This record gives sequence, C-alpha cells and structure tokens, in this order.
Amino acid sequence: MRRLRKRLLERAEGSLEASRWLLERGDTDLALVMAEQAAQLRIKAAQILLTGEHARGHDLRELLGVLRDVTGDERIDEFIREHAKALDVLAVAYTECRYGAWKPSKETAEWAVETVKELFELLERLEEDHGPG
Repeated sequence: MRRLRKRLLERAEGSLEASRWLLERGDTDLALVMAEQAAQLRIKAAQILLTGEHARGHDLRELLGVLRDVTGDERIDEFIREHAKALDVLAVAYTECRYGAWKPSKETAEWAVETVKELFELLERLEEDHGPG
C-alpha cells in the first residue's frame, strides 16, 4: 500500500501541475478535468495513510466523508461547507468538461484549481494530525 500511496501522491501532484499549465494555455475545461482528478487522487492517498485502503468512486464529497468518518475531524466538514460551490464545479467537470460539453471561464477554472490546492494543504494537515507516528 505504501507504493500505491506514493504513486497516487505523485499523480495527484502531476495532475495539479498539469491543470495549472492547461490554465495558462487557456484550456479551462481540461484544466478542471485535471484539477478534479488531482483532488480524487490526493484524497485517496490520504485515505490509504489513515485507513489502510482507499474508497472506490469519484465523488469528492463522498471521498472526503470517508476521511471525516475515520478521523472525526471537523475541518473536513468546514472545508466542504466553505467550498461547496467549487466542489459542485469540480463535480460537473468530471463529466461535462471531460467530454467537451462545458468550457468554464478562466476565473471559474482558476478558482476551482485554487480550491484543489487548498484541499491538498488540508489533507497534509490531517495526515500530520491523524496519521501513524
């Protein structure tokens, strides 16, 4: 599982970096696809550390709910409440942007990518506070 976690972390970081690059190019739809993927992978890496396995699925709120259930940490619920609209945008991106049905504005894409960056920071703090030794 450590190898899988390491791989997920690498892919999450790479996906977030790709989303920033795509934003610079003006490919806002693909930037959101990569940002949403980055969020999924990073949450699953945290799940492996904190539970020993990762949940199946792609819904970011559900994946975060697994971490909340395991840790009981209020910061997860706070993040979901404070970033509800951005999480909605990322959920839409999973399907609509992936297949070219929606091209968000640059501002919307930048906002969603920034939310994923904040999510990465939260997950790092959760891992420090609730992870093994």
